[in-house]
Amino acid sequence: MTAVTLTLAAPRALEEKLVKFLLEDEVAGAAGFTIRESVAYGRALEFRTVSERIGGRIRQIEIRLALTADVAPPLIERLRSAVGDGSVTWRVATVSASGTLG
Repeated sequence: MTAVTLTLAAPRALEEKLVKFLLEDEVAGAAGFTIRESVAYGRALEFRTVSERIGGRIRQIEIRLALTADVAPPLIERLRSAVGDGSVTWRVATVSASGTLG
């Protein structure tokens, strides 16, 4: 089965809700995930606050999961049903290689 990464970008305010969902989800909980803070820049951004508009950037979190291609779409649909927030974006990318350095 093809390996993929699912990346979610979301407002920091949704971190706890997303973490709770992912830990309780059978697929996501088994896969595990990482979270990091990130900053998005760009003219096409939808700023949610005056501070973001003035600063020209959005502070957010990125959640990344390593999955197989067959489980990613159903997980995205479960997330959509549970969270249903248009400020959360997702991206699935094929993993061409991975491994350890040891």
